[in-house]
Amino acid sequence: HITYDVPVPERRAKTGVVVGIDRGVSNPTVVCKTDHNTSNITSYDTATAFRTNRTWNDETRRTISHRNKHSNSTCKIKRKREKYNRGNANDREYAEWLLAKKICEGVDVIYVEQLNLEAMSRRGGRHKKGLNRGMMFIRHYAILRKIHIIAERLVIRVVEVSPKHTSQECSVCGYISKENRNGEMFKCLRCNHVANADGNASVNIIQRGTRREVPAGEGIALERREMGRTRKPPVCAVPDARRRRENQACNRPKTSSAMKHLGMYAYVTRAYPGI
Repeated sequence: HITYDVPVPERRAKTGVVVGIDRGVSNPTVVCKTDHNTSNITSYDTATAFRTNRTWNDETRRTISHRNKHSNSTCKIKRKREKYNRGNANDREYAEWLLAKKICEGVDVIYVEQLNLEAMSRRGGRHKKGLNRGMMFIRHYAILRKIHIIAERLVIRVVEVSPKHTSQECSVCGYISKENRNGEMFKCLRCNHVANADGNASVNIIQRGTRREVPAGEGIALERREMGRTRKPPVCAVPDARRRRENQACNRPKTSSAMKHLGMYAYVTRAYPGI
């Protein structure tokens, strides 16, 4: 058994600031902070910086599949890959903790959509395969878990609200229609209110939780912030297919328009420096 002391959080002065969080794919975490006089809507992304890891891992996996699994060079590539992925996983965890801390700064209540991501990913099959992969890659569950941990330490309430029609409802007049949203642009067909669709949804989440009106900004532009930075992949794990393409390019005949007219071709087999 391990015993440790957990400090009792001190009572903070009420700030009157509440937060609404809308979660998605194109804008992973849209945060609206408001004191019911002014609102600040920001889009945070902790996944885009790490998307290049997937391509590099796929190429490295193909490289290993064409090699002797027990050779020293293959084992070296595997060790490099494990070290690289372990470092990127730590960096991504750190970025998610920073985001959770940023959301919990100086707020009283946090309102989040009550999403069942497993059920959402299970439905739709091949028709929404890309959407399901995007939702799982962003790791909404991990971010929400970190928000709960920090909010518990700071005595901040986290309230889940219904996500039904948050992207289709106008935050100004309350009119709900599927035609209100067109991609990232939200334009109300009744009052002509124009806003970013995800930002409008985050405002609706606060209004459903507080039952009070929140000042909604105009325009579809969102302040976007990418959190986290991927590491440079190791050079030693260059895929064999790419190496073969580079070798073929060196021995490919070089032609120009003048040579084509003369019927002459130049073959470059080896390049010497200084020529």
